Amino acid sequence: MDYTYFENYPLQILGIDESYNSELAAIEAFIKMDIAYTGDVLDLIPILPYFVFHNFCFARLSEVVAMSGERASVAEFTIPSSEKMKSNWNIGVEKLTALCLLKTTTAKRYYFLEYSLFGII
Repeated sequence: MDYTYFENYPLQILGIDESYNSELAAIEAFIKMDIAYTGDVLDLIPILPYFVFHNFCFARLSEVVAMSGERASVAEFTIPSSEKMKSNWNIGVEKLTALCLLKTTTAKRYYFLEYSLFGII
């Protein structure tokens, strides 16, 4: 997975470029392993960008907060809002749920939990 997945709505991250490809690939590899999907990993290709988006943005947001002590924009690219991060996670949950029902496969329970207004339920 590379930065081009994140150039269009709803996965858009303004200013992201090829310099983030190795980080995105590492997040993708982690999710592929962590999700514990019992079917063909190729089934996950259309779904993974939603979970990668969330984890990439969350890591960046955490770095900014830790470095500055407050939320701030990073000059390199725009960090999407927490609402956009939640929305993309929930789209991934919906798509994974549909896939597992269609293929009669399973995945780790965590990846089926949607964000509520107050965090993951």
